Amino acid sequence: MNMNILNGNRAKAFTLMLSGFVLLLLLAGLPPHVLGHPQSSLASDAIAASSGAAEESTWTGKVQQKSVGGAMAFVLVTGGESFLLSPQDNLASLDGKNVSVKGTLKDGVITITSIEEVN
Repeated sequence: MNMNILNGNRAKAFTLMLSGFVLLLLLAGLPPHVLGHPQSSLASDAIAASSGAAEESTWTGKVQQKSVGGAMAFVLVTGGESFLLSPQDNLASLDGKNVSVKGTLKDGVITITSIEEVN
C-alpha cells in the first residue's frame, strides 16, 4: 500500500484490513459441506454469515432416515453430503424418495420452506 494513503486515511485502511481479516475468519469457520455445495456461492455464504441473514436455496437429493446424535432423523443426501432436515414432521412419507427442497441452510441443518417429490 502507498504510505500516503495510510498516513492520510489510517482509520479507513485499518477498517479495510480488519474487514478482510473478519471475512477470512468467516470463510474458515464455514462447515465443509457449505464450501463444497455446488449451488452455494462462497461470497454470498460469507455475506449471509456476516449479516446474520440466511438466503433461501434449493437442493435436490434423497430423503433418508439416519442416526444423528444417537437418534433417528430424516436427512437430505445430496452430492455425497447429508443435511439434517427441519422440521421433521411429515417426512416419513418421503423416506427413500428423490425430492427438491427449498429452504435455508445453517450449521448443517436445512430449514424447509417447501419440499416436493421429483422423478
